[in-house]
Amino acid sequence: MRLPQLLNSESHRITHLVAETNYTTIFFEDASRLLVSRTLSYCTEHLPGFMRIHRGCAINLTYVYEVRTEGVPFVVLMGGETLAISRRRLFGVVKRVEKH
Repeated sequence: MRLPQLLNSESHRITHLVAETNYTTIFFEDASRLLVSRTLSYCTEHLPGFMRIHRGCAINLTYVYEVRTEGVPFVVLMGGETLAISRRRLFGVVKRVEKH
């Protein structure tokens, strides 16, 4: 299966994406992972409902459990995983999560 088809057909199962140079690790709800040879920008362009929370990470807004803004800001996903939010993107993340 080609990557664009995978991203479209499995996007509801993807919790978040993490950049690794010119590769992206895709994390699924069942804790499985897939390393693809595409940039994080490419993946987020093809995934509606995803948002970058810092330079190297994007989240599926459907899986956000809560956003913590005190101290070091971070997002908690439904599975319990915590991911840091950059200060520059914090306001945008809070607004998008509230709308979602």
